[in-house]
Amino acid sequence: MKQFLSRARGLFFVLCMVFIPFAYRPVQQGITELIFEAPVRFLRNLLYSNAYGPVEFSSDTRSMLLLMGILVLIAAVLAIPLKKHHQKLLPVLKTASVYYLAFVLLKYGLDKVYLRQFYTPAPNILYTPFGNLDRDILYWSTIGIAPAYQIIMGITEVLAALLLLINRTRFIGLLLTIITLVQVVIINFTFDISVKMFSLLLLAMAVYASWPQLRTLFAFLLTQKPTVLPKPETITIPVYVKAGLKCFAIGLMLLHGYTSRLYMRNPYALTGAYEVMEYTKDGKVQDHSQMQMKRIFIHPKNYIIMEMRDSIKDFYFIQDHKKQLLHLKGYMGETYNIHYRKQDNTMVFDFLDGRKVVTTPLPWQQLPALQPQFHFTIDGTE
Repeated sequence: MKQFLSRARGLFFVLCMVFIPFAYRPVQQGITELIFEAPVRFLRNLLYSNAYGPVEFSSDTRSMLLLMGILVLIAAVLAIPLKKHHQKLLPVLKTASVYYLAFVLLKYGLDKVYLRQFYTPAPNILYTPFGNLDRDILYWSTIGIAPAYQIIMGITEVLAALLLLINRTRFIGLLLTIITLVQVVIINFTFDISVKMFSLLLLAMAVYASWPQLRTLFAFLLTQKPTVLPKPETITIPVYVKAGLKCFAIGLMLLHGYTSRLYMRNPYALTGAYEVMEYTKDGKVQDHSQMQMKRIFIHPKNYIIMEMRDSIKDFYFIQDHKKQLLHLKGYMGETYNIHYRKQDNTMVFDFLDGRKVVTTPLPWQQLPALQPQFHFTIDGTE
């Protein structure tokens, strides 16, 4: 029974590597949708009374939970006929888990090192009252204004990944991976960040890959009797293949982080916060107390957010630099065009439906949260 469960767990993890879309890889997403969309949709409609909308295979969705349940059943079925290959299969499954963990840690670690995962808070976030922000946004924004902490986290994850790629240091790498993932799981649950399932899966994978050594280590800590850690279960891979895989993985992740960093160096010139000074509708200037719009925010990811008197409206936009036009598209498919121009110290937005908004840029980059303040002692601080 123990051997069956060990095989089933390993097969489940391998199936998850193949079919759970990692970082929204389009090919992987397409294969998963082709094979599992129909059965997942059937089960979702059968089990949930309010199952509406498309099937989305992203973490913390019902569709993902059902997909993982299907993969558990498939793994259990496959584990039965593979009984006679148990001794050869187990090292393959554990090695695959280790390399997958290394790949994930490299990806997210380098994203942090290149300051790609946690962004500097956008202007609309900086001008939103603290109490109006969700906990996940609060955490993301706080880490985004602490680049040194983010880099340290990233270096830790990259170090764990590199240790995993070397047989002699694999167990140390797995220990560091488990410690890192325990912290990630706690953060995801306490701040309600929507990667709970994926982080739990990675943690379970790390425990599975290191369980014989972990069990021996726990026994030593409890009994204080001398013991020897069992050798990791690995497969024999030709040296040139192993070196090629490691160089490919590291090179791919370095290239990803570098190109991502280059992209972030060129934010939109319009990015910022704008206070509405004058609001004109159909040629009539509205009284300041009656203005419908208070502020306009341009998000660096192509979103324009309009803070109205009693609501918030946001649209995705495509910018036409030559014509100085913003082509807006709403969530319901509605479209708008806005002509913008800089006039003295103001920014004017001309809506092509007869509205004209004159704004003044707000000094969002000068806010205290974005200043590199550090106090080793508190004497003389205000």
